[in-house]
Amino acid sequence: MINGNAETLWQWNGIGAVSIFLFLLGICNLVLSLRQKKRLFFIISLCLVCAGTVILSFANAVLKGFETSIRPWQLWLAFLPLWGIAVWNSYGNLRWNQMHVTPLSIQESFEKLTEGICYYREGGQCILVNGSMQEICRMLTGRALRNGEEFAGAVLGKDESKIITMENGQTKGFSKRRVSFAGEEVWEILAADLTELYGKTRQLQAENERLREFQKHLTEYHTEQRDTVRREEILSAKMSIHDEMNRLLLATRTAMARGDVEEGKKVLLSWKNNALLLCREAQGASDAEALRDLHVIAASMGIELLTDGDLTMTQEALALFVAATREAMVNAVKHAKAQRLFVTAKAETDGTKTVIYKNDGIPPAEPVRAAGGLVNLRQRLEKAGGSMEIASQPEFCLTVRIPQA
Repeated sequence: MINGNAETLWQWNGIGAVSIFLFLLGICNLVLSLRQKKRLFFIISLCLVCAGTVILSFANAVLKGFETSIRPWQLWLAFLPLWGIAVWNSYGNLRWNQMHVTPLSIQESFEKLTEGICYYREGGQCILVNGSMQEICRMLTGRALRNGEEFAGAVLGKDESKIITMENGQTKGFSKRRVSFAGEEVWEILAADLTELYGKTRQLQAENERLREFQKHLTEYHTEQRDTVRREEILSAKMSIHDEMNRLLLATRTAMARGDVEEGKKVLLSWKNNALLLCREAQGASDAEALRDLHVIAASMGIELLTDGDLTMTQEALALFVAATREAMVNAVKHAKAQRLFVTAKAETDGTKTVIYKNDGIPPAEPVRAAGGLVNLRQRLEKAGGSMEIASQPEFCLTVRIPQA
């Protein structure tokens, strides 16, 4: 029994405990209000501290024998608005911290960064070091980062930037520079995480190396392929020359055996024409020279060569054109008894050159089939990527498509 009333001792002890909590909460809000420079919250917090102090002193006096007519339930009712104000004040302070940038929020943000950050003064005194940089320093040097100059010397040396791959496989890009902070010149060291970028760079380098090797093999393959095609063309040309020489030898022997002067002249002219063509193909004549020689050969064979269109060609295409024209002249004279050979050239959109051969001779009585020189010509064209077509009606027409590559 206290003060002659029925209130128990524990009720007044509870009032004292609640007063202590109210006092401590007011102290915390008072400190926060001072840091945030909020006058209203500071006054409210100061009032809460005073209220907690008064109630605590009153409860302590009652417990020591001070007589009063105030009942405990009356104080409990007084706590309700006080605690409501205290909760509102605490919420306002916490909400203000969440909505505003404070030194504590800046520190927390630095600590959450995966990049390492370090600021230090001349002499090595650290101003700000986040956890990532401390961890990096321990991995590289085996100790905590306490001196910025020593850390910069151990990691960067005299360089201003460097990329280092650590033992755990992570790659960090370090950079050092001088910056101004609050009117003071300080040093800044940043450590960016380049693990993914560095890994992709090395992967790209490996892919480029494989591509270079593949390109090298592909170039070698194309070179070997060109050599193979060239050897096949040379072999085909040798076979054609061999057959032509055999034919001329046989014709020469026959003319000599018969003693036919006219036939001998024709054979001699054939020798001359073939020798001229062989020389031109071996020397690689220009377009104008090749065309002029073809006119000379046509005149010697007794046929007029009439050309139309653009006959400008590459060296490889020119050799095919000369071979096709020579074959067309021989067939026109031999089979059609022609006096004129018409040559029309046309450039196609795909880069090929289409050449059409017609003559004013006797039209073929039956479909013309490729044989002898025409077969060899078709093979050469197809190996070079071209084609050949023969039409017999209403007149003989030889169409060849010559690639320019």
